[in-house]
Amino acid sequence: MSRGSEKDRADNQRISEIKDRLQQIAGGRMLAAEFDGLDAKTQQVFWERVLEVESTPLTTDFDRLLKAGVALPEPASLDDASVTARLWEVISSLAGMRVFLEDTNHLSDRDLYTHLWHRSLREEIPEQPEDGESVWHVQVLGTDSDDGAYLYLKFYADEKSRTEWQAEWPDYIMPPHEDPPYDRDRHLPQPRSG
Repeated sequence: MSRGSEKDRADNQRISEIKDRLQQIAGGRMLAAEFDGLDAKTQQVFWERVLEVESTPLTTDFDRLLKAGVALPEPASLDDASVTARLWEVISSLAGMRVFLEDTNHLSDRDLYTHLWHRSLREEIPEQPEDGESVWHVQVLGTDSDDGAYLYLKFYADEKSRTEWQAEWPDYIMPPHEDPPYDRDRHLPQPRSG
């Protein structure tokens, strides 16, 4: 028996143990994809990372902001000027935590702050130490919903994307393109590359 095959067998055993643990965490409802062409060691590293993320306690960006000392008053308690100031403090604080907003130009400052306060900031995420490299993107559209797809196609999709969408779903009633009513996205903090 070669040393390589012993090592592969040990890696495959560890992968199997990790998947069993993930099945337990998921209550037996884990869906997984396999990657063709990856050696056992690379697969093991991948599955170890999945286990680390899945077994990490959950938090929310709302709680992280509060712990960082960012005040998050209820949207209805703020006048328009205060909403704008609070929104930009939240945006800046999120960027400091390497969380970046996308596609916000269809919402007023009040609507965006309200959306963040009630929805996006309340979504559970794994509690992980900030490493200076990881980046989280908050897609305000929620493109997994019909409303998100509609807003994307109406305000953000270029003509090529709209054409491809229509070819894929010919019965979809394509909204006419409109420029978003607000101009915020180009001013939003972006992760530094490199």
